[in-house]
Amino acid sequence: MKSRRFILFCLIALTIWGCGQVSQPSQRYHMQGEVLAVDVPGNAIYIKHDDIPGYMKAMSMGYAVRNPSEIAPLHAGDKIQADVVVEKGVALLEKVRVTERAAANPAAPSDKR
Repeated sequence: MKSRRFILFCLIALTIWGCGQVSQPSQRYHMQGEVLAVDVPGNAIYIKHDDIPGYMKAMSMGYAVRNPSEIAPLHAGDKIQADVVVEKGVALLEKVRVTERAAANPAAPSDKR
């Protein structure tokens, strides 16, 4: 009987402790990099970014974007800045802004002789 009370006490204590846990606040980091590809249907940007101090080293990877309207005007080669917001282990981009547009593709050489 005492073991049942002890188990019940432990279950109640764990339940109360679990309910009292506060979710960890989101973390925000500033990043800059170059757009490698834009996946509008997938709501993602693939970026070659510089170091993100306090979060990760420079690398190329894909990021989901919180506001899909922010990726529509982007093109491969654009230089951007954005905020990386990490919530529950998931990184999303916010406030995506172009700092330098990609150079226009050069015209193909003419075959006229």
